[in-house]
Amino acid sequence: AGTQYRLPSGKCPVFGKGIIIENSKTTFLTPVATENQDLKDGGFAFPPTEPLISPMTLDDMRDFYKNNEYVKNLDELTLCSRHAGNMNPDNDQNSNYKYPAVYDYEDKKCHILYIAAQENNGPRYCNKDQSKR
Repeated sequence: AGTQYRLPSGKCPVFGKGIIIENSKTTFLTPVATENQDLKDGGFAFPPTEPLISPMTLDDMRDFYKNNEYVKNLDELTLCSRHAGNMNPDNDQNSNYKYPAVYDYEDKKCHILYIAAQENNGPRYCNKDQSKR
C-alpha cells in the first residue's frame, strides 16, 4: 500500500535463485548502465557516487561506522548488510526499502545492488498447504 517496490511475502515466498547474465562481458557486480551507456554494459551494482558508498572495502566500512555502537563490531557480512540497509532511496524518510548487498570475501568489498533481480525458477520451499517444507 503506497510502496513503489515489491517484497516477497506470504506463506511461501520465493527467495535466492541464481542469476546468469548472458551475451555480455559484464558481471552483476558491475555498476548499472547510466546516461548514454549501453544497457548491456551495465550490471546490477550501485553507480559511482560521491562520496563512494559502493563498493566499499571492509576497512572503509569499519572506519565509516567506527562511532556507531550498533554496527562497529559486526562481522563483515553483517556489516555489509547493515551498510546497504542504511541507504535510503531518494532520501525518502518514509521508505522502508532495503537495498540488497553482496560481500566479496576475496577482495573484502561490500557491493550494494541497485537492481534486486532474481530468476524465479525451481521449486518453492513449501506448497500451499505447507505439507512440504
